[in-house]
Amino acid sequence: MAAKVYRDYDQEALDAAYNARATVDFDATIAAWEAEAAATRKALDCDCDKSFGPSDMEVLDVFPAGSDGGPMHLFIHGGYWRALTKEEHSFVAAGLVPAGATVAVNSYDLCPEVTLDTIIEQCRQAVVWCWNHAADYGADRDRFFVSGHSAGGHLTAMMLATDWTRYGLPADAIKGVTPISGLFDLEPLRLAYINEWIQLEPADVPRVSPVHNPPPVSAPVTISYGTKDPADFGPQAAAYLKSLADSGIEADLYVQGGADHFAAAFCLRDPESPLSRLVQAQMGL
Repeated sequence: MAAKVYRDYDQEALDAAYNARATVDFDATIAAWEAEAAATRKALDCDCDKSFGPSDMEVLDVFPAGSDGGPMHLFIHGGYWRALTKEEHSFVAAGLVPAGATVAVNSYDLCPEVTLDTIIEQCRQAVVWCWNHAADYGADRDRFFVSGHSAGGHLTAMMLATDWTRYGLPADAIKGVTPISGLFDLEPLRLAYINEWIQLEPADVPRVSPVHNPPPVSAPVTISYGTKDPADFGPQAAAYLKSLADSGIEADLYVQGGADHFAAAFCLRDPESPLSRLVQAQMGL
């Protein structure tokens, strides 16, 4: 019998519990994302490649809603912190801009060339940029929201856990978040194949795991994942839900029936999808 490396998982089972690519035809899935993203950039106004930091990867695209006073929404992409960029994720704007939200989608440097701490900090700088520049696009910085998928769900939760007063922003700069198929306790990932590139030591895990970093202020949280996500994504969502409850923060859980790891986010391209509706409602739209 193989040795257990985490809870009841042996190494093979633990790796499978976090292998999202193995659950779909990954190349075909990303090709569909790229096509939808390109169509969105063609259909909507886009102020592309705005720099928010010194790295070439610290850039974002802004899709203005075209009306004054609407919310600003930052979407943080996934890719297990080692792959993908904003370019494949423009489709998110197709589901939120028609409802009245100005949407930004950011890129960041990738592991293992940089550490997870660096990626978290780069996403914080994207938040700062969006908050400071919201009015340039007719959006209201006091209606600022963040969502993200997979690794982006982890980064979204880390944004909520940030003390924004250290960056010259109000403590409640973020008014709500929606992490989708996110990763909130990185200890099992440290023990799985993912650590080949995130390269965490045991002492790093509490610092970069949302379950160990309670939000300093309360804000609405909608947690979502798909029933066809890999095995441990449901328990990850449950662990984050409990950590928020332990901090006195109420959160909603939306389980997407029949959705795999990638469909759980791709539904945001449709303004009428249930998840798009939940995100719109969180923003008061």
